[in-house]
Amino acid sequence: MSCDARYATADEFANFFCIDLPLSAAEQTAIESALDISVGTIHLALASVGACDCSMTLAGSKAMGFLNIVLAAIFRECPCARVVVSPEVKRMWMELVNTQLEALVDGRLEVCNGATGSLFPSVGWAPQPWTAFNSAVIRINNIMRNSG
Repeated sequence: MSCDARYATADEFANFFCIDLPLSAAEQTAIESALDISVGTIHLALASVGACDCSMTLAGSKAMGFLNIVLAAIFRECPCARVVVSPEVKRMWMELVNTQLEALVDGRLEVCNGATGSLFPSVGWAPQPWTAFNSAVIRINNIMRNSG
C-alpha cells in the first residue's frame, strides 16, 4: 500500500463510534474529509521508515486504520457526523497516537510483511572459513544469496 490514501473508510469510522448505517451523504462527506486530512501524519511516519511501498500485514493495516480514525476524531469535529469527543479523551488518544507513531518511526512497530520490529530477538554469526571446504561453502552460499 502506498502513502496516498486513507486507511479507514467512512463506514469503519461510523462503526467505531456506533453511528447507525447507512450514513447520509453529508455524514459520509464529512467523515471522509476528516479521514483524508488526518492520514497525512501517518503517511509521514510510514515514509520515514520506507514503509509506503511495502505489502502491509493485516495487523499493520488494521493499526493504521485505527490511527486514522482516532486522528480524524481528534482533529476534526463534525457535528453532522455526530461524534463529539471530550478534551480529556482527545488528549488521551493523542498520547496513544504519539506512542504508536514513535514506535513505528523507531522500528519497534513494524507493519510490512516479512519484516520484524527492532525489538524482535535475533542472533547471527559471521561464517568462518576454517577449512578449504568451509571456505568453498561460504563462497557458494554468497553467490546463491546475491545472484539474481
